Amino acid sequence: MTSLLLYRMALRLVACAVPRALRAEWVAEWESELWYIAESSASRGEITAFCWGAVEDARSLRQMHLVAPVRAAGSAWACVGWVVGLAVVSFGLAQALPRVRLASTSPVYRSSTDSVLISSGEAKTGSMIPLLRVRAWQRRRQHLFTEFAFYAPLVRTVRTEMETTRPLALARASGNMLRMLGVPVLFAQEPRGVEPVLVLSQSAWHRDFGGSEAVFGQVVKVGAQRVRIGGVVPDEAAPAGGRIDGWILLPETETLPETTDVYLVGRLAEGATMRGPQWEMTVPGVDGDVYYSCRILPALRADVWRMYLFAVFLALLALPATTSLSLGEYAARPVNLHWVATLRRWVFLVTKIACAMPAIYFAGLIAAYAMHSTSPYTPQYIQLVTTFGLTLFALRWSLRDQRRRCPVCLGRLTCPARVGEPSRNFLAWNGTELICADGHGFLHVPEMATSWFSTQRWLHLDPSWSGLFMGPVEGTRVT
Repeated sequence: MTSLLLYRMALRLVACAVPRALRAEWVAEWESELWYIAESSASRGEITAFCWGAVEDARSLRQMHLVAPVRAAGSAWACVGWVVGLAVVSFGLAQALPRVRLASTSPVYRSSTDSVLISSGEAKTGSMIPLLRVRAWQRRRQHLFTEFAFYAPLVRTVRTEMETTRPLALARASGNMLRMLGVPVLFAQEPRGVEPVLVLSQSAWHRDFGGSEAVFGQVVKVGAQRVRIGGVVPDEAAPAGGRIDGWILLPETETLPETTDVYLVGRLAEGATMRGPQWEMTVPGVDGDVYYSCRILPALRADVWRMYLFAVFLALLALPATTSLSLGEYAARPVNLHWVATLRRWVFLVTKIACAMPAIYFAGLIAAYAMHSTSPYTPQYIQLVTTFGLTLFALRWSLRDQRRRCPVCLGRLTCPARVGEPSRNFLAWNGTELICADGHGFLHVPEMATSWFSTQRWLHLDPSWSGLFMGPVEGTRVT
């Protein structure tokens, strides 16, 4: 009785390897057979052999139970799910990075093409003009310009309720400066009262204010002046170049001293004719004629969509040179497949590519705009190279994955087997054979393309082969 109890405990331990849904049935079966063997006065060797057979039963049941997960992992739904998951992750990461979110939502640095930077022609003053001359010019009747805007740089610290920032390169500007340049303002605040508005650059917002959206609308002190933080603009907004950490937009009731040197920007009148992108002009003044140099400000655009589409177009051109576009030969069965099966195959291929393209788009933005760049063109080059490489890889993967799938069930083909010898490549078939786990057919992939076997071929199996590929039925015992 003691030895029988030990055998029963051993069978209970072996039952731990049996799938839970079949465990109770198999334990009852093993114990009943163990009792029958013990009652028939069998030897210990026979009882031990029976228990070892139970181990083989458990192993076979475990393998049969894993067939369904293996098939599910290689199914078309699993493939599309992984690609969609990558797209969702890349989208979430792009939204979590402020620089990337700003580039995707407001990609234009300057959109105005009718703004002109006006510089003084006098060497001693450089490109800046005394505000006194600007006022005198504004009072004259205008034929070439319809509007003027100006700004004067200064260096000040910004004092918030919690701390004081480092000295920032700021610019006190007329209230119409950013509007004239066509510079987009992210997180723009509605004006309140007559307080000046401080619009921060992207770099200053992240470096000195932690990239927090809670700072917008707060009143801070720039030197002794109270201003309200009113939004964020791209770093490259300054028309005269240089680094500007913030723009202090002055209300109409406040102006700069007339002795201040300013950078002047004018808006061209509609229909005004120029001799080129840069020219010189003479304006009569109180002390004589004044010479000015005028330069049309080019629009600075980080058009992420156009760059993305251009990179995808280049990848499509490079695809035929890097991989075969053929999906193989699919011989017809005695009874041709239904047209739905053929349509489902093409829909699956298009779906894979369509789901991969958003992931590539956001991945290109992350690579290009996640880090700060001193030039507005460097991120565009990074996006071009990254998008081109990822698109080419995704297209090649989509075609290769499609070639290794069953045209009937779209499951991944399994059990690769080498057939033939390389030395007999031209006399007999040499390559790899793969099989559909559901028994729909075989795929023959040649090791080397020949005139009689240049691409892979699919062999359909008729229903008489189905018995060899039939999956396990729940509750079936292995003998």
